[in-house]
Amino acid sequence: MSLVALAFASAAAAQEVRPGGGDTQLSADGDASSAVGGGVEDIVVTAQRRNENLQKVPIAVQAFSETELEAAGITSTVDLARITPGLTYGRGVGLGSPFLRGVGTSANGPGTENSVAVYVDGVYYATKASAVTDLESVERIEVLKGPQGTLFGRNASGGLIQIITADPSDDPELALKAGYANYDTVTLSGYGNLPLTDTLAANLSASYWNQGEGWGENIATGNDVNLTDKFNTRGKIKWEPSSSTRVTLVGDYAYLDTSVGLALQPLPGLKPALAGFFTGGKYDVDLDTDVGITSRSGGVSLKVEHEFSFADFLSISAWRGTHYTFVLDNDYTAVPRQTSIADAREDQYSQEFQFSGGTPSTLQWTAGVYLFSYDGNQTFTNRGIGFPTLQYSGLHGRQRAASQAVYAQVTKELFPRTRLTVGGRYTWEKRKLDGYFLSASLAGVVTTTPVPDQKTSFKKPTWRVALEHDFADDVLGYLSYNRGFKSGVYNILSLTGAPVRPEIVDAYEAGLKTTFLDRKVRLNVAAFRYGFQDIQLGSFALAGSISLRNAARAEIYGIDVDFEVAPTSRLRLSGSAEWLHARFTSFPGAPAAVPLPTGGNSTANIDASGNHMIRAPSFTANAAVNYTVPVGDGEIDFNLNYTYSSKSYQEFDEYLFVPELSLVNAQIAWQINDMYKISIWGRNLTNKFYYYNMSAVNLASTGSAADPRTYGVNFEVRF
Repeated sequence: MSLVALAFASAAAAQEVRPGGGDTQLSADGDASSAVGGGVEDIVVTAQRRNENLQKVPIAVQAFSETELEAAGITSTVDLARITPGLTYGRGVGLGSPFLRGVGTSANGPGTENSVAVYVDGVYYATKASAVTDLESVERIEVLKGPQGTLFGRNASGGLIQIITADPSDDPELALKAGYANYDTVTLSGYGNLPLTDTLAANLSASYWNQGEGWGENIATGNDVNLTDKFNTRGKIKWEPSSSTRVTLVGDYAYLDTSVGLALQPLPGLKPALAGFFTGGKYDVDLDTDVGITSRSGGVSLKVEHEFSFADFLSISAWRGTHYTFVLDNDYTAVPRQTSIADAREDQYSQEFQFSGGTPSTLQWTAGVYLFSYDGNQTFTNRGIGFPTLQYSGLHGRQRAASQAVYAQVTKELFPRTRLTVGGRYTWEKRKLDGYFLSASLAGVVTTTPVPDQKTSFKKPTWRVALEHDFADDVLGYLSYNRGFKSGVYNILSLTGAPVRPEIVDAYEAGLKTTFLDRKVRLNVAAFRYGFQDIQLGSFALAGSISLRNAARAEIYGIDVDFEVAPTSRLRLSGSAEWLHARFTSFPGAPAAVPLPTGGNSTANIDASGNHMIRAPSFTANAAVNYTVPVGDGEIDFNLNYTYSSKSYQEFDEYLFVPELSLVNAQIAWQINDMYKISIWGRNLTNKFYYYNMSAVNLASTGSAADPRTYGVNFEVRF
């Protein structure tokens, strides 16, 4: 099927109105679950590409309903790290870099994909710009931990963030929300659903965020930094010509303009090479250039579902496009030595055909074909007094990829209450890199120097084997072995460099999922061990350049715990934790920073074997309390959320790290009646200062500040 592009998008707005104000989840048989007198509710997930009760899925999954996300103040994929132990989210140059259980990718640039894949309504979001996306009209989010190399496959060697948004329904609905927060932040959002005929329905959501005051100031220019403006919209049309056929057309667009992740300041006590110690405020910078990223992206998808007598058929056709530009001051001072400007465009097309069938009591099966095409290019230039004879110097690179995969998975009941799952996927991929170096003289004469094209190909099998047993109706135990694969890739900033090899993750996991005490307690535990080969890692080599390499091997093991306690219908306690051991077992020739007395760093090569992996804290946890009090025709909901992370290393040499971190968030929401709702919320209430990213380059050791304390009020009306 061919698709015509409608729009562009990136990461979009927050504080949006979400459809369906209730928190009812559907049980696996399609009936609404109940919690009369207290008790945890069933949660349906699609971790195995079919609707299943979370407690019956032999995979470590954390699932969040739209009500849970709203109560915890989760408005963006970046926020998910606060409620998902083991997940961290980097914001290098404003792009998204999720890490899960120590597996992730810190490099950036067109063609570089994350090791933790992001899917929205079944569509893979390949670009790192789209990994930072707002959560609008969300029905639920599933975070799948560990390689998902069979049913999802596409570069999900570390795991998967799956976002499911609301489909059009047969009930008319209109919801509007307005909010105001500190830093002069105004938010507006809306959601509407309209049945058009007996077989046709449509919905539309939109959200807008305008931050009038930045968290800090650029001392050199006097302008605000750490400032964000964004807009996001999504629409769906659903057509059901018969009880066995459904067609859904989806379109989305988003705009983002922010300096978060690019407002880099020299770290306290570490002198930059070109200036004295930084003495500005925690959220300030002192740069000759105002930095930031502007991104527009979006896409169109068409999903066709049909129930044949022998199987269910699914087709998902999708196009996505992204255009972003960013400006980065690469000397990190007010000296106009080097400013880097990137202009990138990325397009992707995907097509999936899938058949599935069978019954849980006998044999369930899924098989499909996945096709993917990618085309991304970037012009990257440097300018400043560091290039005295030129207006600018840089390069233009283009990276293309074409991938095909076939996959199948079957689950067979071996004995009563015991099942075996076996699945496999085979992926073929071709990559091509071409481009040229360019420069402009002071007179404006542009010179280009082409470089020879490069081509390569990769092909790998991945698989899954799982044995599960129901020890009781509410107790599931499982053992699994999964192999994950992430394709090799070129570094678009190194036109003559060889591609890095594919990275491979072999993951072993043992888990127990339980519900007990008359369904008042849910407790899930998973122990895991990874063998990690040819890890793709990015590092800053010189100011303005990034190297991409394979670290030889690493070993990862740990334990995940996830629980929920609902002693009454009004009180809900929940929490999760992860203990993680993530170390390089062989990494000779790793880059290391050596601080210089005069400022900045020199670079040395070390043996990083035995060092901590980056962005892999040894212990992470979160806990939440939700309490509801009936008031008149409505109710008041109280939510308190606590997040903890131990020390997190940011570089292979363990030189820079984010210290242990505790964050406290809270919300009080008064549902006055079925129509009106008022919420007061606060994030990072203790005003803890920390960094999203830290890096050591030749001119300075720098960090980009994360969100300070924010608070505000929202008013919502529903019709």
